[in-house]
Amino acid sequence: MNADGSDIRRLSEGSEMDGVPCWSPDGQWIAFQSGHNPHEDIYAIRPDGSALTRLTRDEGDDWAPDWSPDGRTIAFTNGRGPCVIRLVDVLRLLPGSIDRPPSR
Repeated sequence: MNADGSDIRRLSEGSEMDGVPCWSPDGQWIAFQSGHNPHEDIYAIRPDGSALTRLTRDEGDDWAPDWSPDGRTIAFTNGRGPCVIRLVDVLRLLPGSIDRPPSR
């Protein structure tokens, strides 16, 4: 969508409830929660709708993703049992243009 509200595009498909989008700090990804499976999980997608990637596969629901300032991890709430905040290592899961540290 343009800043003036024109050119609205749907990025996800299906009847699942997708929501709580959060842009990566570099603007290359959008993390969001989705009910594509029996539970809500965290996904990421490119702003053009490509490269949909499932980031979590936990029991219970995962929701409210938020990127770290350096874009390397996403914090989210997991509702299996008592609600806890968990982290997912984005660098090892997302393909493409996220800057990766040198191998050791």
